[in-house]
Amino acid sequence: MKKTLCFLLPLLFTLVAFGYPAKVVGISDGDTCTVLTADNQQVKIRLAGIDTPEKSQAFGTKAKQALSDKVFGQTVEVKEQSKDRYGRTVADLYLGARWINLEMVAEGWAWHYKAYSKDSRLSDAEQAARSRSLGLWADKAPQPPWEFRADGKAETRAQPQTSLQQPVEGGYWLNTNGNTRHNSRCKYFNNTKNGRPCSKDEGKACGTCGG
Repeated sequence: MKKTLCFLLPLLFTLVAFGYPAKVVGISDGDTCTVLTADNQQVKIRLAGIDTPEKSQAFGTKAKQALSDKVFGQTVEVKEQSKDRYGRTVADLYLGARWINLEMVAEGWAWHYKAYSKDSRLSDAEQAARSRSLGLWADKAPQPPWEFRADGKAETRAQPQTSLQQPVEGGYWLNTNGNTRHNSRCKYFNNTKNGRPCSKDEGKACGTCGG
């Protein structure tokens, strides 16, 4: 038994550390794609730590095309982080040594989604893209997609994702009309006309759930 465990533990560690290969068979937008696994299962992937313009937003089509040019039809490595509230797999995508999430930010097609990621590499990449006016930063005042969704202009109001640092059940929702914060157990969580994901320190606490 001990010998079996000694054999399996390194294997399990390898699977966790290196993820799994999958072929990209669909591109929904700049931060969402569909992959086909080795056992022919389709998995919808939400790229972790980034947020790209909505399809109906300026640069939305270009962001989608940028992701497509990088990975469509390619076999990528999927490193899962978690699931979001829509059941999508939140993950990092790698093509060889290339970290696709980072490339999308570095080339100016995505924001670093700071509400769900504290990765300094993504933050630094965004600042560099801004300073060089790359991609969407050619616009002097681009609207972040989470604000665009909160304004009710997008096809779907929100694209929440989770991370290892902030899982869905620990998330918060800010009603931007009243600047009121709701936790994920509240009946008003993600159920207000104008709102967005937020941190635990934003806005004022809901009187029902305590924020």
